[in-house]
Amino acid sequence: MSPDQTIVLPAKETTFIYLHGFLSGPDSTKARYFAEQLAAQGQTVLRPDLKGKHPAEMTLTSQLRIVENLVTRAEGSVVILGSSLGAYLALIAAERHRKVRWLILMAPAFDFPRRFPQLFSPEQLQEWKNQGEQLFFFYSFGEERPLSYRFMEDLETYRSFSFRRQLPVQIFHGIRDEIVPYSLSIDYLHHHPMSDLVLLNTDHGMLDKMDIMWEYMKVFLQQSVS
Repeated sequence: MSPDQTIVLPAKETTFIYLHGFLSGPDSTKARYFAEQLAAQGQTVLRPDLKGKHPAEMTLTSQLRIVENLVTRAEGSVVILGSSLGAYLALIAAERHRKVRWLILMAPAFDFPRRFPQLFSPEQLQEWKNQGEQLFFFYSFGEERPLSYRFMEDLETYRSFSFRRQLPVQIFHGIRDEIVPYSLSIDYLHHHPMSDLVLLNTDHGMLDKMDIMWEYMKVFLQQSVS
């Protein structure tokens, strides 16, 4: 497929949703780029702000509520593109809603509920709990803002969540990912034969490989969705 070849996709029978990463937003570089590429193919991409109206109170459950509301109201089948934590949320949404039929995952944050708490020492976690909130740098705001400890407590709900559903999944992961090891994507691939993994020489952000990812996405969409 040549770079400028138009993808033949159903204009009204498929809904595209892009889910941004942890502390990012719907206007991130990747979100805008892939929305623009799909727009050139006649597709509209829904880009919810997963932080919601009250970012300090954000939890995985509140984020999923936003995603599932869009999936429920979507016309026809759904394709979800997810980055990092957004990819993890996409997997959960696909597990719960059969309307989600295809996934495109970028540096998916597999096992986030178990791995995220490990970034903190027991003392740091106790301090966060005692204070009720902790400052994090929200990339979408360009500044530090508080996040409630309820985010951490809510993670316990998903620690044992497993992904059993088999569906077409295109995964991209950087071999220099400093946040989520690409071995986790390989593990997912072993148990989900309908998935495909592209390893790229890049970091977690993958911003220098967006053009390459789009070329792979076009093939995946052409073969799977149309």
